[in-house]
Amino acid sequence: MTAPNATAPHRSWLFGAGLASCAIAGLVGVLAPGWMTALADLVTGPVFDHGGRLLLALVTLFLLASLTVALGPWGRLRLGDAPPEFSTPSWLAMLFCAGMGLGLVYFGVTEPLLHYAHPPVGDGLTPAAARAAIALATVNWGVHSWGIFALSGVTLAWFVYRRGAPLLAGA
Repeated sequence: MTAPNATAPHRSWLFGAGLASCAIAGLVGVLAPGWMTALADLVTGPVFDHGGRLLLALVTLFLLASLTVALGPWGRLRLGDAPPEFSTPSWLAMLFCAGMGLGLVYFGVTEPLLHYAHPPVGDGLTPAAARAAIALATVNWGVHSWGIFALSGVTLAWFVYRRGAPLLAGA
């Protein structure tokens, strides 16, 4: 089974709801930035203060699940009907360049420097802040992120190419 036509008209309420919520959040952020900042702090504060270990545990589970799928019997399943167009090394190189290359070029220096100057916990511009900045950048751009990307991509590909689900959510 091949993928459905990704250019087909999308007649779902999902796009409209997402667009409306983004427009409302953007408008509130422009018209009442102080209120929006307080709301964001209220929502994200407990997660940043107490959710670090839970987040790391969940991301590690994603990585382990990705490795289990890749190295287990499911790793040999073919998702489409046609033979692969590219070799595995070529495909991995394209994946890395497209998925991570731009992000690493853009954020590779910026993110650790921002975390060094303004760490989520403690004072900035200290040796402890430098260690924390590198640790945060490693978590954001290391193998844990690849576990999330891989599991999400394989799940989407499975339902699109093996089950005939539409490529667009809510379609």
